[in-house]
Amino acid sequence: MADFIPITTQEEFDAMIKPRIERERNTVTKEFEDKLAGYADYDELKANNQTLLDEKASWETSSKEKEEKIKALEDQLTDANAKVKTYELERLKTSAALANGIPFEFRDRITGDTEDAINEDAKKLADIFKAQNRKNLPPFEPGGSDDDSFEKSGKVNQDRAMKKFQDSLKSINE
Repeated sequence: MADFIPITTQEEFDAMIKPRIERERNTVTKEFEDKLAGYADYDELKANNQTLLDEKASWETSSKEKEEKIKALEDQLTDANAKVKTYELERLKTSAALANGIPFEFRDRITGDTEDAINEDAKKLADIFKAQNRKNLPPFEPGGSDDDSFEKSGKVNQDRAMKKFQDSLKSINE
């Protein structure tokens, strides 16, 4: 301890700690520069981030546009399917009417949503037409209102009965 020199002035104190402060300052500066070196491309990172944000915004916009387009196409498909179903039902009603001998004009009277229901209703309507035709025949003809031989009486009587039935319908409609 013989080489200990007491510090008596501020200048001596500053001179004694100056090397230690310089060493510490250099150490902290080096650590800061090392950390800062990792962020040296900050402007490049910022530009890349902005590019990615712009791309995300454009994808979101195009995604929304595509969703709207898909929705519109789904609506069109729903409408087209509804029209096809309507046309298909009309076709079934027409074919059922013709198959059961119902006049074409009365095909709209047939009801049902399935082929079986339409055919069943067409048969019921055909039975009504047959019963109506029997009632409209004059009593002196075979197959008259009280005679069950209407089916056997031939084409001539059927044509007369149908004509008479249609005339009676026309007079009702007028």
